[in-house]
Amino acid sequence: MGGIFLANFTSLFNGHTVEFMTLLFFACGGLMALFKVSRIAEINFYLTVPIVGFIVYMLFFSFPHIKTENLNKNWFLPYGVWLFSLTGFSAIPPTRDIFFNSSIKSFKKVVSISLFLAATVYVVFIFSILGVSGQFTTVDALAGIKSVMGAKVMAIGSIIGFLAVFTSFIALAVDMKSMFRYDYKIHKFPAWLLVVVPPVIIYLKDIGGFINILAITGTVGMGILGIFVVLMRHKMVKILKMGDKEDLVAEIESKEIKIRKKLEIIILAGIISAVLYDVWNIVARL
Repeated sequence: MGGIFLANFTSLFNGHTVEFMTLLFFACGGLMALFKVSRIAEINFYLTVPIVGFIVYMLFFSFPHIKTENLNKNWFLPYGVWLFSLTGFSAIPPTRDIFFNSSIKSFKKVVSISLFLAATVYVVFIFSILGVSGQFTTVDALAGIKSVMGAKVMAIGSIIGFLAVFTSFIALAVDMKSMFRYDYKIHKFPAWLLVVVPPVIIYLKDIGGFINILAITGTVGMGILGIFVVLMRHKMVKILKMGDKEDLVAEIESKEIKIRKKLEIIILAGIISAVLYDVWNIVARL
């Protein structure tokens, strides 16, 4: 996607192919993954501001061209892609580090507000793109609006799209590099290679296609991770009780943030059902 966005932009100036720009994207992202986490967080913040600004601008610009019949879609079919886009588990540990002195209840509010804001921005973006393009919406979302909104909007949107993908890539790359280093005790350079090389191989081999990869990652990967999170909570409470941390146990199980066992069962059943359903659809499309 990063290569597609760059190619869309440089096409205005007789630019390079998608393949070349994608490899350039991986090279730049790989170099950024060498930076410290604090530096990456700062870079991500400054690159995210124009992303939100452009999405608001695009809604204003596209509003006269939006057709309600284009929004008459089954939004629940791409479950894996939805789940992938709204999953931010990798952001939880560094965010908790920032709010280390805050209560778990306050920390939960930070996570909930962040998820709400992210989902709101996504809905505005989807409304703007799908309302204009409808069934002609492209994989990169922006190329399909060129005929309606003009090459200028598509070019600006492509740069913003590149920033969105790039910030996600470097954040996840740094998080995974830390996982290899601290959880698996792998040295810095080999850990870095394990992060930057596999995506290039997957791209060059064109394994599964972009949408299928997102769907599988979202449904299976994030679904299993969601199951682990629910089970981890039970394990965490047991460990805290064994360690005489009753104050933390009380806060975790307080009325304000406690998740009832019946609700946990419903969540687990829903995740498992969605995983099986989406896997069935993915296999049917292959």
